[in-house]
Amino acid sequence: MLFRKKSNEDDEHSFWISYADMLIGLLISFMVISLILYKSGEPKENPPCPPCPECPVCPVDSVETGRLAVMAEQFRDAFKDDPTIVVTENGTVRFRVNDNKEQLFKINDNQPTPFLQAKLKQFFPKYMDIILNEGLQNGLNIKEIRIEGHTDSTGMAERTRTQILYNYRLSSERAAEVQKFLFYTNAFESKDFDTKKYLFERMISCGYGTSQPLDKDGEFARQTGNPIDINQSRRIEFRIITEASGN
Repeated sequence: MLFRKKSNEDDEHSFWISYADMLIGLLISFMVISLILYKSGEPKENPPCPPCPECPVCPVDSVETGRLAVMAEQFRDAFKDDPTIVVTENGTVRFRVNDNKEQLFKINDNQPTPFLQAKLKQFFPKYMDIILNEGLQNGLNIKEIRIEGHTDSTGMAERTRTQILYNYRLSSERAAEVQKFLFYTNAFESKDFDTKKYLFERMISCGYGTSQPLDKDGEFARQTGNPIDINQSRRIEFRIITEASGN
């Protein structure tokens, strides 16, 4: 029994043991309470996201994926009557020609043909209206609007280093000329200063040469294993790059 006194000698000893037991008990209680409080303060895992881009608990990349899907659908609706334009699932807008009657560029030339120029004039105002839509931009952090040039492998049976480098340069020049053409259109000139600045800072051009050929279905030939389609591969693409996707 606590604090039971047997003798004067045992008196101090009994009290010393009792206080020690009491301190140990308090220490254990403190540790238990601290553990409970720590567990209760741990962040809880967010519930599964519903299939909507507006979900506030979705990770950023899920929100951006949803926004890109909505944007891609609007692109398809806007350009559905133009057989020259194809819109991929991630919102990339692709200009290509399936026959040899009208070409985007003449062979070994970096200037857009009158045919492509006319197509770009029709395309760019609609494209800007969609990418500048404030409702779609909410939750979609656009880092780049990338104009990509792609060439085909015509005349590259041996694929020498000189041929490969030439096609990289040609595709880069073609993309840059498209970018330059768009910046001088009336649709761009009519925008206010802030809108122009936004587009100037994000619209870039680059060329991929023959490194990303497509098959007849417009899929990447190296992934499908199907034969390369020259008319599909010779193209210009407008690809949206977000902070989360980085693609």
